[in-house]
Amino acid sequence: MAKNEEVKNARPAEENTPTPAPSETKPTPTSAPPTLKAPKFPVERLRQDCLKLFSVTTSTYDGATYNLEGEYAVEEMREHIKKWLNTPVPIGTRKERK
Repeated sequence: MAKNEEVKNARPAEENTPTPAPSETKPTPTSAPPTLKAPKFPVERLRQDCLKLFSVTTSTYDGATYNLEGEYAVEEMREHIKKWLNTPVPIGTRKERK
């Protein structure tokens, strides 16, 4: 009978484990954090720092952004310039000089 009384008086395993301090607990996020949108700049403003931002000269930037208007994020413009630089140029028929 002594064993039965000890079992009845025993605490559950959960109560025997130490609880972490409040600073040790990690808050559980209720939702995903809001995504930050990259700031957008006018084409003319990005041109001013094209050498620093895209590692291209102003003449290359002008060619890549010909007839381009509006505002773009730096990464968007970087991808646009990269695509423009990697576009193959068709070789036309060569005219012979006389």
